[in-house]
Amino acid sequence: MNNTVLNIISSIFCNAAEYLLIAARVIMLRKVIKTRSVSGLSLKTNLLYLITYCLRYLHLRHWFRYSWRIIYANIIKSIFIGYQTVMVFFIFYKYNKTYNKRYDNFPITVLLAVGGIVGLLVTRASFWSYYEELCYNISLVLESVAILPQLVMTQETEDCESMTGHYIITLGLYRACYLIHFVILRMQRRGIDMFMIITALVQTGLYIDFFYVYYSYVFTNKESGINIERKVKEEKNKNEFGFGEMQGLNSMNYTKRV
Repeated sequence: MNNTVLNIISSIFCNAAEYLLIAARVIMLRKVIKTRSVSGLSLKTNLLYLITYCLRYLHLRHWFRYSWRIIYANIIKSIFIGYQTVMVFFIFYKYNKTYNKRYDNFPITVLLAVGGIVGLLVTRASFWSYYEELCYNISLVLESVAILPQLVMTQETEDCESMTGHYIITLGLYRACYLIHFVILRMQRRGIDMFMIITALVQTGLYIDFFYVYYSYVFTNKESGINIERKVKEEKNKNEFGFGEMQGLNSMNYTKRV
């Protein structure tokens, strides 16, 4: 397969990943607005994503310097930043009464410190580009572990009401498309930074764990619901049988008296 075809396929999967991520964000935002609840959502995870995007997209200040393709990419990046800003606002202020702050207790400062230290260790850029390269590397670390507070919170509270199956599936497809994109880049033997691959694998591993926790919760609740429904039916049948039996006994007693 020649490089031209691989480039086209790689672009398709890269764009698909971006659109799937946007779709997942829209699904979540719509659910929060519709239910007026952020129950089960982690403020710290959303803060980490907001910090990640702000660090990574520092070049957005050069909005109109480049081609229309760059402007399009900047619009997509602005959507990510805007979404995270809105979600932080919803959790921290607008729907704060439904926010489970007690269980959102993962030490976010540890993740920020680790991100900063790792970023300093792996950054090897020249003086003029060092700052942006450092911020980019820190953002890679933070993005790879940003789901951790949400994962821990979900495990502790077993509250997945704010997350729909569509949201989880869309996130899974987003990660799958990005992995395929990376594989194609490796097939083309392009210079992909090993650090980027490691952070992507860490993020994928945490996402898999998160999906497992979510679907375990869903299937457990579904099974519990089926069992409860079965018990209700059994109790109803017992009551009906008991009522019929009592009626029969009463009629027999009445006959004897007569």
